[in-house]
Amino acid sequence: MSNELLEKPIEYEVNGEEVKLTGNMVKQFLVSGNETVTDQEIVMFLQLAKYQKLNPFLKEVYLVKFKGKPAQNIVAKEAFMKRAENHPQYNGLKAGIIVQRGDELVKLTGAVSLPTDKLIGGWAKVYRKDRPEPAEIEIELREFTKGQATWNQMPKNMIRKTAIVNALREAFPETLGAMYTEDDKLPIQDSG
Repeated sequence: MSNELLEKPIEYEVNGEEVKLTGNMVKQFLVSGNETVTDQEIVMFLQLAKYQKLNPFLKEVYLVKFKGKPAQNIVAKEAFMKRAENHPQYNGLKAGIIVQRGDELVKLTGAVSLPTDKLIGGWAKVYRKDRPEPAEIEIELREFTKGQATWNQMPKNMIRKTAIVNALREAFPETLGAMYTEDDKLPIQDSG
């Protein structure tokens, strides 16, 4: 049964393009990290990609596994943005960072702050045509940063991006509710 799952292709359509994947293709070309994925993890990845209509060849979804950690199916922020922009009720977004400036918390648009500001978190508002109020998210940096290189090099952009993804998921739970990026999912691996 295991070989059949790895060799038999699954086929689905993404934005008018046919995607054909096998477990062996995933195993050989689409896994990141330094650990071998299990057949079960590959099947879960294939089903997520098919069900959510994500194209791993366009880097819309990744399968990542590191030594001693469970595999993670990670969806790119661009996939969230494409889904939102294609939704008939999408009506734009605003996002930025939250900084401590002196004794005050200040919400800034974008990801630019004064050198004396202390980064506290990120915020995002996603507007829908069919709702009077936007989906609004404010998140705290210390709950999401993992000390990874990207977070260390560009924490303002990363926390802003994470706030956007969380707000998009809240605004469009029917199309984005089960998808997570590497940065907005609180991973199990942080405990080890």
